[in-house]
Amino acid sequence: MLSKYNVLFDREGKHLLYNSLSNSFVELSDEMSDALRNMIERNEVDPNADKDLLDMLRQIKAIDVDDEYEIRKVKFHVINGRFDKTRLSITINPTLACNFACPYCFEKDKPQVFMTDETEHAITEFVRRHNGLTHLGVTWFGGEPLLGFERIKSLTGKFLDMGIGYSAGMITNGYLITKEIAKSFEALRIYSVQITIDGMRERHDSRRYLKNGAPTFDRIIESLKLLSDHAPKTRVTVRINVDENNHADYPALKAYLSGLGLRNVFLSPGFTSDSTGTGYDCIFDKMKRHQFYVDMVRLHGYDNRPFFPVNPRTECAVRNSASCVIGPEGELYKCWNDVGNPAKVYGNLKDGVGNQKLLMDYLTAADPLENDECNECLLFPVCNGGCPYDRIQRLQQGRSENDCPIMKSGIEDYLWLHYNCLQRQTDSLYATTERSKR
Repeated sequence: MLSKYNVLFDREGKHLLYNSLSNSFVELSDEMSDALRNMIERNEVDPNADKDLLDMLRQIKAIDVDDEYEIRKVKFHVINGRFDKTRLSITINPTLACNFACPYCFEKDKPQVFMTDETEHAITEFVRRHNGLTHLGVTWFGGEPLLGFERIKSLTGKFLDMGIGYSAGMITNGYLITKEIAKSFEALRIYSVQITIDGMRERHDSRRYLKNGAPTFDRIIESLKLLSDHAPKTRVTVRINVDENNHADYPALKAYLSGLGLRNVFLSPGFTSDSTGTGYDCIFDKMKRHQFYVDMVRLHGYDNRPFFPVNPRTECAVRNSASCVIGPEGELYKCWNDVGNPAKVYGNLKDGVGNQKLLMDYLTAADPLENDECNECLLFPVCNGGCPYDRIQRLQQGRSENDCPIMKSGIEDYLWLHYNCLQRQTDSLYATTERSKR
């Protein structure tokens, strides 16, 4: 039996096979490709085909596989993750205050509140109540979390005293990072940081500025240098919110950052959605996102986004029954898009769950495991179903709740781009090896 999760195609004389059950991608010889095509046409495995070919196809689950059984395993893996109580992922907002006034921010005009000692104590007790917990992962969020840096240090100390595994990340605008703060990241186990730069200096300063209108680009660049020098174990992802106005800045910013020689700083494109109703007109639709990625590879030779599904399949922490977002007053949310919105508070640390329906919506509504189109999709074994927040919003608005990946509409094109990226890496490695021999 041949798996229905195979994609066999030819491009520029190459024969390529992808299987989503095993997330495998292989190049076939002319003879192998012909043999497999004959099997596909007859819809049966040829037991007399080349043994090495048959062994390889079995290994990548292209033949002799029970597709239904494999999909049940995928679903079990996803469901098991939703109820995993050994690992807790929480987002903590030490404050909703921010020093920036970005026009597309979904947290504009939120109350400028800071966490109290009482809330800090409630958070530590909340974590302690999770029996069997082996690892705690925290994302520091805001507002601007560094406005509450002393609270971050205090809470981290209490988490470390619990004797469980601990790691943290931070979403920050980067403006307040100092040498002392950068040096503290290793002790605070902040191993990932996301900072947004929305283009080169002029472009960035026109859309990410202080509340008094002052520019921020140069100060953020200095922060990146500090993190590179004093927090080398922290991976710093510089996000650029790509849209109609600044997409041409991406290559320039990439070259600029590369020229700084920052060892642990990486540029990544992101896209602003209007799911929270900000009305900001910087939205890139799906086809424009697709063209952006294609242009970055074909015109600039970048492999800035994998054109290949991520495996193993993972889901957003929104779907996990224990994970949550904690506001500075102890209020509980499921998604950080909701921070500061009283209508999206499902409970608080003191009294527990108060809005059971809202919580159940986030945990179970618009579930890709129950969606017929998702279940029949070629990419189901490797797709996480997209953003739960967006899926639920669409469902509640009477639209299709699917949040399909861009590559679904052009799987062969994306696999071909991935192949070219791999070839370019191989050629570069070969050239480097040859130079070293001289």
